[in-house]
Amino acid sequence: MNRQPSQSSRSPVTIRRAVDPAEKRAVCQRILRDLPEWFGIEQAVLDYIEDTAAMTFLVADLGGQVVGFAALKDHGG
Repeated sequence: MNRQPSQSSRSPVTIRRAVDPAEKRAVCQRILRDLPEWFGIEQAVLDYIEDTAAMTFLVADLGGQVVGFAALKDHGG
């Protein structure tokens, strides 16, 4: 499934923080499932989806459509 915006799109990308674990999982799943050539190991995908619930999570929106995310894992003490 191709989620690329049209070339005529003039909407800026907006970044927002997601705090709801269900939203984090849903966004992660949608993006990773659209990239099977990069994320093709099923158990790894399931682990990524579950792990994002506890991470700081930023969502990139373009014209009201989610186009990416960043999940930040705290490695500090």
